Amino acid sequence: MAPFLDKFFPSVYRKEELDHSTNQYCKFNSQTLTMFTSSLYLPALFASFFASTMTKKLGCKFSMLMGDCVFCCGALLNAFAVHLAMLIISRILLGAGVGFATQGNLGWRISLGGAAVPAVLMILSSLLVSETPNSLIEIGHFEAKKQLQHILGVAHVQAEFNDLVDAGAASKEVEHPWRNLLMSKYRPQLCLVLLIPMFQQLTGISVVMFYAPVLFKTVGF
Repeated sequence: MAPFLDKFFPSVYRKEELDHSTNQYCKFNSQTLTMFTSSLYLPALFASFFASTMTKKLGCKFSMLMGDCVFCCGALLNAFAVHLAMLIISRILLGAGVGFATQGNLGWRISLGGAAVPAVLMILSSLLVSETPNSLIEIGHFEAKKQLQHILGVAHVQAEFNDLVDAGAASKEVEHPWRNLLMSKYRPQLCLVLLIPMFQQLTGISVVMFYAPVLFKTVGF
């Protein structure tokens, strides 16, 4: 998207204009462009540390709604960005980007702002869905039993309700959850959590996700 590069990354745009070959090597060698591309990972990492605490205290529904609103704000700021700082901040808020090779001067605004569409749908969905019985118990609401009856479709749910209450009480008794991750009995689960994203990166999917326009342009599209 030439208008996007010309507005925010003029050095990269000049390289594109000077060299019209399909070889993209070093054309996109820009620290600011790299920052824009990778800036959604770091905030996603930090946000994950607070997500579980927010869910426990305020419930799953509020946590989903908060995340969707932040995502939507990031997409809208991306679409209406007027300078690089605004673009980076919106990218941080977004947490995840959507890229499409569209034509025209407004193409980059449409592609970046398009991420707001699923965010708005998720906001509307989170407003319509009911809170889970487990979350209601954790935040101290007593409608959990009624909600459980509605989900299961039966009136006698005392046994299931007691299981949820016991599980919630047991989770609150854990004093050092982060320290427990290093215990030997949880080592298999910890290894899986670390290995799954590692192998995901080794497949090379990130290259396809973030550099698909460059790949397509290299092969002649």
